[in-house]
Amino acid sequence: MPYGSAFAPIHTQPPPYAMPDVLREWAHRSNSFTVVVRFPKGLPKDRVPVVVHARVCGPFSVFLVFDDGVSKQVNLERRLKGPVFKPFRNAEGFAKLRVDHECGTIVWSDQADISPETLYLLPDERESTRESKTRSRRRKPGKGSSSAA
Repeated sequence: MPYGSAFAPIHTQPPPYAMPDVLREWAHRSNSFTVVVRFPKGLPKDRVPVVVHARVCGPFSVFLVFDDGVSKQVNLERRLKGPVFKPFRNAEGFAKLRVDHECGTIVWSDQADISPETLYLLPDERESTRESKTRSRRRKPGKGSSSAA
């Protein structure tokens, strides 16, 4: 019975082009396969996050608001790799950033974008700044510094 028939048995495997090489190899050996999907920690399991607002707020920094209310400021300097991002690696080009509501992420042109999942998982710059300020306030004077006159 050809694959794709309405009456194909349930145990029929998907066509080889639909499977990654690792699954294809395993499927041939065992005559069945199981797909295990693992979500990165911090990513919603029931949906893909959607960027609803973005504002450039510094060199390579963007303030983002997601559809679930999460907001964060992220630095994208290390993410702008490859030839597609070359025109946007300076302040003028980076400022052309906009939200594409159809795709649910930020874009610079028809070809340059960063996935909303990647943006959602990036650390918030504001929290790391707060932590470093808190650490510097907690420092006590060293043993060698005395204020004896």
